[in-house]
Amino acid sequence: EVTRKGLDEIRESIHQIAPFELDTPLSSEMNRISSEFAGHTGTTIHFHTEGEEYPVIPPIRLTFIRCLQESLTNAKRHGQATKINVSLLFNKDELVLQVENNGSRLEDHPNGFGLRGMNERVEQLNGSLALTNGKKDGMTLTCRVPIRRLTHEGYQASVSG
Repeated sequence: EVTRKGLDEIRESIHQIAPFELDTPLSSEMNRISSEFAGHTGTTIHFHTEGEEYPVIPPIRLTFIRCLQESLTNAKRHGQATKINVSLLFNKDELVLQVENNGSRLEDHPNGFGLRGMNERVEQLNGSLALTNGKKDGMTLTCRVPIRRLTHEGYQASVSG
């Protein structure tokens, strides 16, 4: 039983580190990940974006994708969530990911390896990661990374702090 559970976790980890397309807009990639997760787990996921999307550098892109994947997995596995709302906010000076679920509350979960890894990734980009309890149930993860938009010969790129 222990071996079978370990293999299931390894398979899930491999699925999560599958390559993604760098030329696909971040919102499209994150929407695809959310849809696939919903299909595999039977979880209701609503994904939306706000603001005008701009390209972000690969380290920010990877951090946001990993935060989304870990948040979805934690909400389902540890929180037993049935509904998850994902918001990707393209603000002028920061990129924000919010993942809100209706699972168990924050005090019911220890701070695990996945959450520590997310926090380290975000801090390397001068960002912040916050977990808050919902009003009745569940919790919300908010990931913020500062963005400085540069324009060079008509090409616009986004870089961290």
